[in-house]
Amino acid sequence: MADGIDDLHQEERLGLDTLAEEYQRRHGVAIEFIKSMVGAGEEYSNAAARAVVSPNGAWFECVDLPMEFSGTAGAPVTRRFVDDAEAVRLLTGLNELASHPEEGVRNVGLFALYTRRGILDGRGVWAVQADVTQDSGARPVTVGAFRPGVLPLVFRCRVDSDREVQGLGIRRGVVFCLAGVGERCLVVEMPHEGVDVRDLGTAPGSPVRQ
Repeated sequence: MADGIDDLHQEERLGLDTLAEEYQRRHGVAIEFIKSMVGAGEEYSNAAARAVVSPNGAWFECVDLPMEFSGTAGAPVTRRFVDDAEAVRLLTGLNELASHPEEGVRNVGLFALYTRRGILDGRGVWAVQADVTQDSGARPVTVGAFRPGVLPLVFRCRVDSDREVQGLGIRRGVVFCLAGVGERCLVVEMPHEGVDVRDLGTAPGSPVRQ
């Protein structure tokens, strides 16, 4: 596979392995706890990511990037299948929200992986983080490049908002999309009802947070 992880240079693979080992050391127990709470369910996957959805919750992770994990247990999740065009429209709206957060939006973090090795070469990934609670005048932090009209292999958005988010049924929580699940795209929304929505990589806390 010309675009696959097997084609990484040795130094790139070593760097990725080091990140994976550190992430596993810090958060492996919490991740396994979430997976065990979600339990057996419907499994979905494509070349870049896999996900499980059950009556108890849902989780997803990137195959080659274990540090990109989101999950929730004990909260109702929704899933739907959409075509490529609808998935692109959803991504476009989320990117606009993250790049130009409106009043009432506290935090938005969008991650899109266009190629399996994109996070390493920087050409196949897009990430934008807007944290209005930290500094209302701060510009969103970005990595990579957004590709208008192009459907990634997977994208994930964490949002914390007081207002309705166009295209979503949640104001606070996580939405992710896996492209190429059969001939459709899987969209899963995981609501969050706690104090805030957090990233395991940035803050310690309860293992049932996303």
